[in-house]
Amino acid sequence: MYIKRIKKKDAIYLAQYETYREDGKVKTRFIKYLGKEGDERGVPLPKKSTHIETPLYPEYSKRAGDIQLMWSIANSSLNMPKIIDQICCGDGQIEGRTPGKILTAWAINKALNPESAHDVGEWIQTTTIPDLVELPEEYFTNHAFYSSLDRVCFKDSTADGLTDFSHLICDALYTQWRSLHPLPDAAKEIVAYDLTPVLIFGSGDELGEKGYNSKKANQKQINLCILVSKWDKVPVSFFLLPGNFNSMSSVKDLLVQLLELSYEPGTLIWDRGNTSEESVLDIEALGWNLICGVNKGSNQAQSLLLQTEVPTKVTNRVRSTGTSSLYATRAQGTLFGRENAGVVYVNHAKRMEAIDARNAMLTELDAELQVFNEHLNRATKEEVEESISAILGQYADFFTVHILQNGKRCAISWEYNEAAIDRAADLDGKYLLYSTDTTLKATEVVNEYMEKDFVEKIFRTLKTHLKLAPVRHWKNHRIRAIFFVNMMALWLRKVYDYQLNLVPKKKRDYGFDELLQRLKRVEYVEVASAGQGKVFWYLNLTDKMKEQLKAMGFKDLFPERRLCQSGL
Repeated sequence: MYIKRIKKKDAIYLAQYETYREDGKVKTRFIKYLGKEGDERGVPLPKKSTHIETPLYPEYSKRAGDIQLMWSIANSSLNMPKIIDQICCGDGQIEGRTPGKILTAWAINKALNPESAHDVGEWIQTTTIPDLVELPEEYFTNHAFYSSLDRVCFKDSTADGLTDFSHLICDALYTQWRSLHPLPDAAKEIVAYDLTPVLIFGSGDELGEKGYNSKKANQKQINLCILVSKWDKVPVSFFLLPGNFNSMSSVKDLLVQLLELSYEPGTLIWDRGNTSEESVLDIEALGWNLICGVNKGSNQAQSLLLQTEVPTKVTNRVRSTGTSSLYATRAQGTLFGRENAGVVYVNHAKRMEAIDARNAMLTELDAELQVFNEHLNRATKEEVEESISAILGQYADFFTVHILQNGKRCAISWEYNEAAIDRAADLDGKYLLYSTDTTLKATEVVNEYMEKDFVEKIFRTLKTHLKLAPVRHWKNHRIRAIFFVNMMALWLRKVYDYQLNLVPKKKRDYGFDELLQRLKRVEYVEVASAGQGKVFWYLNLTDKMKEQLKAMGFKDLFPERRLCQSGL
């Protein structure tokens, strides 16, 4: 066979021929026409299709990557929508629009884009949330959000006050989470407790009061009190108190909260600001073990600190930091009615820093007394005493001052009170802790206490990332419900963090924020062709992202039906 080139006018056409023998003679015959020759010699132009398809283009895209991750956490890990509906409506299987679906959508918004708080409905319509909860986009209105909030916390005339389901919902979420992620064998829950002030731009009814805050703002505030699990850093429970409550006065409400929890008592850790003999005994009466700091101010605490020497042996070593080292030992004696419940630990760097700072100040005060004595004019003894008191201030106990009076003239002499200085130095850098469980090693008690900073990280997440403060609502029941939505958003972020930490750092391609930022760019698109169904896929979704999500336990987050799968 061969290709024959046939020239006609300005074009060349190709035809296929073959040779054969007939009666001993070689002959040729036509096989088929190939078409007009293209740019390459002997190669025909491609044939035009008899059917020309109109290209299909998606009309819009929706934010999907981080949205579907958070929905998976809310729906699969926490069962959040159904729990809210079950508690608020008495039925977790309601079809259509429900408080659970609406508030879960709001929690996802708070977790990912809290800056859009004033336009939640519009923001949700740009995402795949309506598809995930199977509700039309127009259902997500301000009225829907606030009516859903009012199912969580509302004025109840029959109860002569407020009905607030937020604590029951938080407890149910924790129970759901713990059913999927049980504690280690024979272990009990270890929770840390703390509170933080949250500024408000409203009256706050009975909650809004002026009180202490680090910003020293002369503004009404509410105290958010929270319990956080040490095991996986998730919020166990929370409650609100008036802004003028301090740590000590919050303990009574904490007792009520502990009584309402649905799990067996374990160990509670709190800061020294909550500690008194009464609060310790009250907590222990509920079956909880306590690890807490103890203020140095009481005679009992000072006695234990002064009489306890902390050895710098390897068995007493707690940990080393970049600038110091910690050592600890059990204090022999009674603390809050329990024998050997005290633990004394020493921070050697802080000890030397405190001693040196005091010595430097005493040196400066000695020089001021010298100048004062040299320029001492006629003054009464009472005036001299008043001036000395103003000079020495809180350091007066470290000096012994004598006032010599000769007629109307006074002179002074002084020396350091070495006993008082030595006593203060013996307390420098030394701290006292209380531990209900006296079988714990002193080093274990200190480590448990020092590691409670995860509560502070929770507060930082609420205020910095979730934009909790300031609260811009006036009605008391709405204020309570807004805190609830923020706690739901906190749950989403903490579960995401927990799942991320299941992947060793060396095997991660992306950290907490970077993965969310990359997922934020993942968009869902779809096209439909008459009689041939709908196809859909995701833009900006990489294999690296899918592999890391799979390692974190999130599989099949992004199902696709592409053109080749639909027969188009």
